[in-house]
Amino acid sequence: MLQKSPMKLYETAIGSINQMKKEILQKLKYDYQVQKDSLLAVEVYLKAAPDDAFLSARKSAILEELVEKDKLIQQFNTSINNVTSLFIIEKAITPFKKEKPKILSGMITASIVSFVFSIVLIFLLEVKTRRKSWGI
Repeated sequence: MLQKSPMKLYETAIGSINQMKKEILQKLKYDYQVQKDSLLAVEVYLKAAPDDAFLSARKSAILEELVEKDKLIQQFNTSINNVTSLFIIEKAITPFKKEKPKILSGMITASIVSFVFSIVLIFLLEVKTRRKSWGI
């Protein structure tokens, strides 16, 4: 059975994480470009109707989204090759003694608990009948 060295596993993990980050970065850049295009369209409409409050609010919302997306793009650019996690993979070790369910102790515990609750129930029923007989 072939085993990979820990360094090879680490490099594989880093490669897959970086690939995932690159895909996210591409998606963010595409969304950023779409937002820029919609900002340009809103600015064109604002030139035609400069008093439109909806378009002004839309422009400010798009600008805020662009700033957030730009921050995310910068974070992903800096984190693509700067992965500081380490994966430690060890072989599984079989236990010396196999663990089995403890059926007997479970049954004894259940019977004791049910016995205690039945005594409490009998006590409560007796108190209830005595109260009825006393007229309380």
